[in-house]
Amino acid sequence: MMSYKLQEDDLGKMEGEGRQRNYTHIRWADNVEPLWKQLEDKNGLLIPEVRASLPNSILDCLPDLKDIHTNFSVFLQAV
Repeated sequence: MMSYKLQEDDLGKMEGEGRQRNYTHIRWADNVEPLWKQLEDKNGLLIPEVRASLPNSILDCLPDLKDIHTNFSVFLQAV
């Protein structure tokens, strides 16, 4: 999961074809979610490591939500 990088230079760009076309940060979250589900990280223990691999501009935009540091679904939705 940590090897799936979202690069600063790719932010704001679109990826995919047709109906699958979306912004890079949304496609990143869509691709990371199934990996997270396989790992069954119910307590969000992997969130700090995943956050460390994200560009600062994404981190700066994340809202200060109650569960963003403990619930991976909330974290991915915020991204």
